[in-house]
Amino acid sequence: MTELVRQASFDPKVLSIKINIYRVAKNSKLMNSLIDAVHNGKSVTVVVELQARFDEEANIEWSKVLTEAGVQVIFGAPGLKIHSKLLLISRREDDDIVRYAHIGTGNFHEKTARIYTDFALLTADQELTTEVRNVFGYIENPYRPVKFNHLMVSPRNSRSQ
Repeated sequence: MTELVRQASFDPKVLSIKINIYRVAKNSKLMNSLIDAVHNGKSVTVVVELQARFDEEANIEWSKVLTEAGVQVIFGAPGLKIHSKLLLISRREDDDIVRYAHIGTGNFHEKTARIYTDFALLTADQELTTEVRNVFGYIENPYRPVKFNHLMVSPRNSRSQ
């Protein structure tokens, strides 16, 4: 995962990177790759959860570093804890924009990734990547109506699913 973001940060065909951050390492290669991406002309959006148990202070510090580097930092909607682990990379391929999504159960924390077993899906499926894109839109504007057919997004549809 870290290598995917690193490569995307230098890929001239990558237009944008969006990611949800719940926990990351203190000296995170991932976060440094996001900063590199901005310096390489990509649009980078990072949703940072400030209520990540035990990592609040680290997330606040990373938010400052990212903002100073030119990353668009979003803290989510008041009253909602964002615990998703999503990544969306938009890349120009021929005359199209192809999106790649990573949907995972684990945090993007390089140290704990060696301890825990997590599951992840890396996909370019248009229906799924559109829904991941809509999750980011929902976080930025939680009052906009949005429907999810494949993803369970709390509080939108998790109870009914």
